[in-house]
Amino acid sequence: MQSGCKKCNNVGYFERIGLFEILVLDDKIRDLITSDSSSMQIKEQAMQGNYRPLIVDGISKVLSGETNLNELNRKLRIY
Repeated sequence: MQSGCKKCNNVGYFERIGLFEILVLDDKIRDLITSDSSSMQIKEQAMQGNYRPLIVDGISKVLSGETNLNELNRKLRIY
């Protein structure tokens, strides 16, 4: 069964964009993790740095026109 076309080498992923979330472990976050802090405490610390949640990257791409809200919702179920 073929799922794509010649442009995507029959994989079905031609012209898709990625959504990315990266958490860089600095000393403060590492200390929170090793001291058994809550995920909310770790997230709050990460947000003070360069951490961008997946939804923020998605909304940024909606606003820039790279994707649309329906497609973002289809992957992340935001509404």
